[in-house]
Amino acid sequence: MRRAAIVCPVRTAVGTFGGSLRPLRAEDLAAKAITALVERSGVDPAAIEDVVFAQSYANSEAPCIGRWAALHADLPISVPGLQIDRRCGGGLQAVVTAAMTVQTGAADVVLAGGVESMSNIEHYTTTARWGSRSGNQMLYDRLDRGRELSQPIWRFGPISGMIETAENLAADYGIDREAADSFAARSHQRAAAAQRAGRFDDEIVAVQVPQRKGEPVQFDRDEGIRPDTTPWRRTAPSQPVTPANRMTPLRRAWWWPRSGLTTLISSRLASWKAGRRSDASRREWASDPSARSRSCSTERGWGSTRWI
Repeated sequence: MRRAAIVCPVRTAVGTFGGSLRPLRAEDLAAKAITALVERSGVDPAAIEDVVFAQSYANSEAPCIGRWAALHADLPISVPGLQIDRRCGGGLQAVVTAAMTVQTGAADVVLAGGVESMSNIEHYTTTARWGSRSGNQMLYDRLDRGRELSQPIWRFGPISGMIETAENLAADYGIDREAADSFAARSHQRAAAAQRAGRFDDEIVAVQVPQRKGEPVQFDRDEGIRPDTTPWRRTAPSQPVTPANRMTPLRRAWWWPRSGLTTLISSRLASWKAGRRSDASRREWASDPSARSRSCSTERGWGSTRWI
């Protein structure tokens, strides 16, 4: 089986919920990432044989976002596209799906990525199409509803998302609040140090964000990093998100993201013909989170790393 090379990964900076990227919809972020990838890699757009994009909160404003974003980025109309959803693992699944397409010989060059704009997730109703004889129309928040209905309620009951996951993992592995706070604070501090050192600069695509008044503003830095976070901060906002949980305070919780990322997946032959050095290569993967770790050898520059 052929090996698949990962070439020229790029992304927009990550925005916070309702933050700087709110004026840009998911399809806009995806298209900007695709455009930048084509420019940086020098790939012939006509050589791209498929566009695989993940999105967890899709809607009919930009259906099948892989195809939609490809057209929005002005790729040839002959380039197909598709959309996948494995929830939080969707972006990685897009890369895996593209890699398998290349490894099996079905294609030589596939563009893979993921995008989300939680700031623009809409409210909707399921009862308006045929009218209602009496009573109220219910508007659902797709953001909350997508979590609550991510599994059959009759089987598991309502689950709101990662808060319960954090509580369950803490109980299963004996993680207390102090250890979780210290780990989270250290993560923010390391991310801030990496940002100051310019570690993310090469992978980030700057985007122009339109403003209600004045000229567009350039956005090129992740805005959810909180360098002042410490494990000992006990101000009011650091209380748990809900009364029923003890592990997830607002100051430590991850910000709901808005960003787009993409990369090229190509065969070694296609990369060699294009004169591109691969940034990594993929050998194995597992979709079962309970499966034993599987090592995937990758190559990056002159060194090596391991994917789990």
